[in-house]
Amino acid sequence: MKVRLALAANNTEKCFQHNIFGLNSNSQRVWQRFVSLTPGDILVFYKAKEGFAGICQVLSEVYKDTTPIWEDNVYPNRVRI
Repeated sequence: MKVRLALAANNTEKCFQHNIFGLNSNSQRVWQRFVSLTPGDILVFYKAKEGFAGICQVLSEVYKDTTPIWEDNVYPNRVRI
């Protein structure tokens, strides 16, 4: 089990509502950390200038899905939380 920090954005509440954390990043470093998530890992969500936003357990392997959830982007790389 790993504990990872997830920088929360304005749409983090949608993640919590749908029990899905999504990523759309061009950063190789961020991508490598994301794809290494496995069930049982813990994500600690932190919102800049606001503080702690939540804590969730990863429930699935990384998968791709383009079903719309968030208004600002698709975030096709996902894990269930």
